[in-house]
Amino acid sequence: ELMAEYCEYINQQKIEVDGEVLGDIHLVRNYKDWRSNGKLRYGGRTYHPFMGFKEEKRLRITINGSPVAIVDYPASLPNVLYRLVTGRFLETEDPYEVKGVHRKTVKFLMNMMINNGSVRAAARAANNNIVKQKSEVQKCFEADHRKFRSLSKIMALIAERNAPIAECFFRGKIHGQRYAWHEQNLVFEVARLLARMDVPALTVHDEFIVPVDMVEAVHEVRYTTGFEGLW
Repeated sequence: ELMAEYCEYINQQKIEVDGEVLGDIHLVRNYKDWRSNGKLRYGGRTYHPFMGFKEEKRLRITINGSPVAIVDYPASLPNVLYRLVTGRFLETEDPYEVKGVHRKTVKFLMNMMINNGSVRAAARAANNNIVKQKSEVQKCFEADHRKFRSLSKIMALIAERNAPIAECFFRGKIHGQRYAWHEQNLVFEVARLLARMDVPALTVHDEFIVPVDMVEAVHEVRYTTGFEGLW
């Protein structure tokens, strides 16, 4: 019902990129039976071709003839974890800011820590996946790896910096999917609230693409919206 309401509103808008209408936007959230108990739960991401546009092209989108701006949740997933565990978002703080470690390395490794069940598994996943990352991420990762000589040391620093949510690290892929589910719940609840405010917002992961004169509306609701228990 949430997605139907949101899509109905979005499809009443004129959304174009490079002069071409995007067409019908029909978003369906996808779930998986992660516990093999017959319950489709966790995950909850969706896809439309515009979500695969590079940032330059996303910024060429127009909504009802207006140019757009992109507003995102800084450190989206860690912020969701802070909200779940402590009851509040960090807002102005940066959970990826760890003394002596590149921010890109911290962001990459924290994702491994959230989606793997042990330090060893997270390190193995990091080494296997780093080649898929952008070159600047690879350079930062390799420089930090040489500096500290151990990924476990870097991950310990990340966990220390983020002690309030350290309980969320190294719990395995199912928990990682649960956290991603909460993140998407939040994103689409914000998008629906914006639609009710007559603010058309396209979502790309943790981003909101909105007309430039409506950016303040996103700031108004993104840190005040509740999301626990939403689907």
